[in-house]
Formats: sequence, structure tokens, C-alpha cells
Amino acid sequence: MAGAGGYWHLHQVAKQYLDDRHGLLRLKVTRDRITGKYYGVPRPQESWSGGARLIDSFQFNWKPHRLV
Repeated sequence: MAGAGGYWHLHQVAKQYLDDRHGLLRLKVTRDRITGKYYGVPRPQESWSGGARLIDSFQFNWKPHRLV
């Protein structure tokens, strides 16, 4: 997994990105595919009972080098 945290003060980025909370990227690698799922996590002042929320995902078929 890769995290999107560590910056003490979040700031705005392009509109299609999650810029108001931290998150993490989970990668799954198989014989012919890489799947990525990016999750946003609650802010410290929000309830953690809701858990992480799936924000974006992708699949990359690396044999023919194309996104699925």
C-alpha cells in the first residue's frame, strides 16, 4: 500500500483529485494484471466507524500494456 499523508496542512489540487483528506492506495498484482484502488479515510475529527471510502480504481493489463 501507498499512503497519501504526512503533509501537515492539506491544500487544494485539481478538481478531479481528493484534496480534503488523507488516503491510501492498495495495489494487487497478478500474473497479467495490476489493480489499484484508492481510498479516502476520515479526518481526525470525523467518526472512524465509517471506515475508508473507495474514491477511484483502475486495472492495468500489463501484457499488452493497456488500461482496462
